[in-house]
Amino acid sequence: MKRVVHSFGAICLLIVGLLPLVLVACTSEPLRETFRDPSASIGITSRFDAARFAGTWHVRGAYPLDAQLTQVQRFVDGPAWELVARTCEPNGDCEEVGTVWQVDGGSPGAEVLADPWGAADRRAAVLWLDEGFRTAAIGDPSGQFAWVLDRAPRGGADRIKAARQVLAFSGFDLNAMEMRP
Repeated sequence: MKRVVHSFGAICLLIVGLLPLVLVACTSEPLRETFRDPSASIGITSRFDAARFAGTWHVRGAYPLDAQLTQVQRFVDGPAWELVARTCEPNGDCEEVGTVWQVDGGSPGAEVLADPWGAADRRAAVLWLDEGFRTAAIGDPSGQFAWVLDRAPRGGADRIKAARQVLAFSGFDLNAMEMRP
């Protein structure tokens, strides 16, 4: 009988000893893919102006996480961002659905967007804007996402190229980015 009690005690000690590891494994955020070399320098544009940046932007380049993202709208009042994605039903019916992400901290041009579902917030850093506020390079310093945005759904090849160059300089992997016309 003493042997059984001793074995039970050893099992309890083992379980108690492993419990913190199990809890950490269960509560930790899953590892997400990153598209940026963290050793590369990254900077926020000094040209950022919330009022001029406000409005609708067409997503001209994004990583697979945002493959369905078609537009991004920045509201000055709120402040908030609306991410518009194209969703399709199995029967082929498609629609564009917008989700509002409230700005929850950060600084002008480097805002924290609160995930409306309470999952992973996004840090939206405006890395570059052309002088006319027609094209922008947006990236998360952690490398979770980056966007090439433009006010028009087509055209502006020289500005799109410049935005991609800024993302590359900031360490983002352009090979993994899906570009749109």
